[in-house]
Amino acid sequence: MLVNTWDRFNYPGQGITAASLQNGFVYGINPSAGEVTGISYYDTAWAVGSFIMFKDTTLYKGIPARYDIQRNVVEIKFKVGMRVLESVQVNSFALQKNELARVVFVNVQNFSTEDKLKGFFEMLSSGKLNLMANAKVWVKQPTYNPALDVGSKDTELIREEKLYTARDGKAQRFSASKKNILELMADKKPEIEAYLKENQPDLKNKTQLAKVFDYYNGLQ
Repeated sequence: MLVNTWDRFNYPGQGITAASLQNGFVYGINPSAGEVTGISYYDTAWAVGSFIMFKDTTLYKGIPARYDIQRNVVEIKFKVGMRVLESVQVNSFALQKNELARVVFVNVQNFSTEDKLKGFFEMLSSGKLNLMANAKVWVKQPTYNPALDVGSKDTELIREEKLYTARDGKAQRFSASKKNILELMADKKPEIEAYLKENQPDLKNKTQLAKVFDYYNGLQ
C-alpha cells in the first residue's frame, strides 16, 4: 500500500480537484489566541496539496493546503473559506511548493510500531527500507513570576522530531549513525561502506541522510 501511495503522488493520474471537496468530511477552524512564539505548522506557507482519504482510494489534488502539527490537522483552502481535515481521515497527502520542493506524508496508522504515535510520517526516503520523520509540537508555558519579576511571559511552541525506519510495514525508532546504517543495510554493506567513504555525508542532516537511504533503495 505504501509503495502504491508513493507512486500515486508521483504519477497522480486524473485525481479529483478542489471542487469535489467543498462539502462533507471537513470541520471549521478556531483561531489561536495569546502571545505565542514558535509555529505549529510544518510550514506556514500554503502549498499545492494532494490527498488520499481512508474512506476511499480516490486521489484529490490541486488544493491549497498546509499541515498543522500541533493540532494534528491538515488545513485546506477554498475560494469560499478554509476547512480542516482531521488526521484520522487522511491516509496520506503531499504538499508541493514548486517542481523541486515536494513532501509526502503517510498516516502513522499505516505502520505497526511499539511507540504511541499520532499524525503522520514525513517520508524522507521510500523503498524497501523507508526513512521517515514523525514530528510533534509541544507547548512550554510561561515561567514568569510577577512577585519576583523573573522568567518569560511568552508561551513557546517547541517542535520535536524523531526519525524512524520501516521495512514491510514495521516502523522502529532510528538513531542516525554509521553503525546503525550498516546494520540496517547489511545485505548491501560493501556498497554502503563505499558510498559513505566517498561521499562523507553528515548523518545528522536529514537531506544527506535521506540520500544514503535513496542510494540503498536504488541498489538491485
